[in-house]
Amino acid sequence: QEGFLNKLNELPSEAQAGPQFHSMNLTAYSDLPHWPHAIAMNTADDPEDALLVNFYYTLTSVQHTLQDALDNPDQYVGEDEEQLKTLQDQVIQYRRDIFGTLQDIQRLAGIPTEVPVFFGLISRTDPDAVHQKEQLEAMVQEQKKRLISFNGGSENPNLIKLKLPFPCVAVENCTQVNCDITGKDIVEYYVGRQSRRTCQTDSASMECLNNMQLDSLAESLDSISAKQDECNSET
Repeated sequence: QEGFLNKLNELPSEAQAGPQFHSMNLTAYSDLPHWPHAIAMNTADDPEDALLVNFYYTLTSVQHTLQDALDNPDQYVGEDEEQLKTLQDQVIQYRRDIFGTLQDIQRLAGIPTEVPVFFGLISRTDPDAVHQKEQLEAMVQEQKKRLISFNGGSENPNLIKLKLPFPCVAVENCTQVNCDITGKDIVEYYVGRQSRRTCQTDSASMECLNNMQLDSLAESLDSISAKQDECNSET
């Protein structure tokens, strides 16, 4: 048991030092032989709703990291507990709002599921359904605006991760008390690696960022950090 627990503690640093990349083949639900085509819709026809799903699952990942940072503050760098709790409350509220909207969409589409996966609205012409669809579309647009604002003006949900505290294990010889983290470190850890993987398979994706965009993000974070240091020194 002791050896097993020790290995679990070593896994994050080992994965960081020597990641092993794997590949898989994906099949659309609509291509499955017994999939009910009556409700299989293309999310490309409703990109706003697909965006909500992407944000929902990214925020779910962010929520897990925030809780881990609150439970293990000595393993993360430079974030006040109250700041983390405030960010966590915002994330919870956004997830709650998105989940409610996706459930409304699924109910209108007649899809019996509790899982927030979007299949698209079935084409219906009765006045009540048309009115509900218009209301939902307006709600989705408003949620999209709030999410993009929360995400620094970007539709790329991965950029939300830049709000997270930085794990000490990601930097060699780093501790919570004494650690010099640059914007480049943060961008590379939370965005850069995933961005490069995305670029290999889908260079048109908004999650595929080129080197100039990654450098710009890092410079923005360094600028914010410098302003915070100035404010702290003045107070």
